[in-house]
Amino acid sequence: MLGSTFEASGLVERVGGRAFVSLFSRFRGRQTIRSALRAATRYRLRDPNETERERRALQQLLTATGT
Repeated sequence: MLGSTFEASGLVERVGGRAFVSLFSRFRGRQTIRSALRAATRYRLRDPNETERERRALQQLLTATGT
């Protein structure tokens, strides 16, 4: 989740982050990751310290994982 929603400042960081998330989920099992990701994302959305930008990224992540 953190790799999917962190605020990257440059193209290299964004591409690297996406590659990491993709490879990690492929090797650890997409369904297992997806299930834990939904729970962790919902938990973070309840955190009052999240910025509006982080909240949007988290909402997009929930949408992308089918919840």
